[in-house]
Amino acid sequence: MWRLTATGWQPAEGLASQTLSAPWIRSSGDVWALAGGQGLARWRGQGWSGAGLLPGPGAAGEDYTSLWVAPGEDTGFAVATSGAIARWVGSGWVSLQSPRAVRLHGVWGSGPDDVWFVGAQGTLLHWNGEAVSVVDTGTREDLLAISGTDSNHVWVSGARGSLMVKNAGGWHLLTRDLAPSAKWSVITGSASDHVWVFGRTGTTGAALLWNGQTWRSMEAPPEPIVAAWAASTEEVWAVGTQAHRWNGKTWENFPLPDGLVARAIHGASNTEIWIVGAAGRRAVWRGRLWLDAGKSEVELHDVWMLTPEYAWAVGAEGTFENYNGADWVSVAVVPAHTLRGVWGADPDSVWAVGDQGLIVHYDGTVLLADTTSAQGAALKDVWGAANNDVWAVGDNGVLLHFDGTRWQRQASGTTQRLVGAWSTRTEAWTVGEQGAVLRRR
Repeated sequence: MWRLTATGWQPAEGLASQTLSAPWIRSSGDVWALAGGQGLARWRGQGWSGAGLLPGPGAAGEDYTSLWVAPGEDTGFAVATSGAIARWVGSGWVSLQSPRAVRLHGVWGSGPDDVWFVGAQGTLLHWNGEAVSVVDTGTREDLLAISGTDSNHVWVSGARGSLMVKNAGGWHLLTRDLAPSAKWSVITGSASDHVWVFGRTGTTGAALLWNGQTWRSMEAPPEPIVAAWAASTEEVWAVGTQAHRWNGKTWENFPLPDGLVARAIHGASNTEIWIVGAAGRRAVWRGRLWLDAGKSEVELHDVWMLTPEYAWAVGAEGTFENYNGADWVSVAVVPAHTLRGVWGADPDSVWAVGDQGLIVHYDGTVLLADTTSAQGAALKDVWGAANNDVWAVGDNGVLLHFDGTRWQRQASGTTQRLVGAWSTRTEAWTVGEQGAVLRRR
């Protein structure tokens, strides 16, 4: 076990022969962890020491897998692969009667009387301070992890892209057996009740539409989609080897310039839309067809437009390019980094993210780079609703939020790579590998 100090990561001494897992931090001087699957260890600021054994969960090999201890309270819970639940009552651990005899994977609570457990076959259990009860989830997929910030903001992720969110209105299953084998990789929207996600099932395209309440499986373009942009509910563009336009009823197909391999699309109006891609190629839509629009010297990965005379593109070798209505001009280069995503609030606030945790901000004059907020995790996309409301996503479920002052890591409930982001003032969305679709509001 390692501990982050002011001078960096340092080994935490003690219990050298034990395997520690599922650490839970109550405070800087009080950390709990599972030891060897059925024991407990505790850090009190000086080193790890044994903290007793949990009640036997059953047969050999049926170990405890997840631990949660309430801050400042003599209450804690641990769950096991056998379905056993143990509760810490201050003086020791006791067994709780579980209403479901299934494998449990995770536990999290907002307080001593509001604790949630997740497990196999769509199992969701709740402790109210007196007993454990079953909560219907509407899915039979295994639920694998749970996390939250308070009683009204709790996330659960599971197998085959299953995802649940709890808010003041209760629990909601965000992906309900719609294209369960699809890999979602693209997200766009024109309003909080009009959000598209695109992906693939094998070599075919897949599409879902969120109407503010539920997901709806939609007719998809006839190929996997790599990028999309929603101008309105009646005009949505999605690109693969061709460009496809949704007219509110069906998809229309338009050829791209020969040899163009698209990476991203964005527009400022229905007559000023840009595509960027491999080998630095660009194409522009001016209302009738896609025109070849030259190329950059490097591969381009993303494009964002504010007006027909103002746009940005980013790509390999730290390329940061600006469109002024007539030409694309290289503004700056961040050496040894590839930029993957770009978004701006206005001409004096443009963000870009990329490999090795790079976050770049352009204030209209100066380009500032931040390589510490993401702790080295590669970032894949950035989107926001305002200068003080920006999201970045990336590898290992990394989810970052900028509040106008600093970037802070947020709980995503998944370790899957997140590859796309989109947001409004009231909610944020991200998509990732293994079908993950996350929504925060």
